[in-house]
Amino acid sequence: TKGLSMDVVDRILSTFTLRPEAEDTISRLRQRNMKIVVITSGLASLARKVCQMLKIEDFAANDLEADADGRLTGRGILVVEPFKKDVVLNKFMREFDMRSEETLAVGDTKFDKSLLKAAKIGVAFNVNARPDPELLEVATFIITRLSDVVSIVDNSNR
Repeated sequence: TKGLSMDVVDRILSTFTLRPEAEDTISRLRQRNMKIVVITSGLASLARKVCQMLKIEDFAANDLEADADGRLTGRGILVVEPFKKDVVLNKFMREFDMRSEETLAVGDTKFDKSLLKAAKIGVAFNVNARPDPELLEVATFIITRLSDVVSIVDNSNR
């Protein structure tokens, strides 16, 4: 809402909870020397909080424009086009001097289809074992527990 304080937005977004296995999964991936980034078409303030909690260094997310007083202008700042997350993955690959053969992406909505397709290993995630049908077209693996990503990494490195 135009005129709303960014502080209010941040307070609203701070009520989220991480998946129970998120911290352990990220820690185990880090032990395997994985470079971890978050690519979301959600809001940067939420992505920043998640990354701080999980000690993830890099993310790309959309934002809300605020004036000098910290009040919303009513305009958004597009950084990640929802159906073009692959573009952001490619940017990170260039930044980290990586090839697509070295990538794994996890997604849970149809907006992640391009991301999963661009990565060597695309993982569709849904706790109810019903991933978005569009992800099934491109996913290499389907998981119901986030921690299964670690097994996928371990098995792919054999």
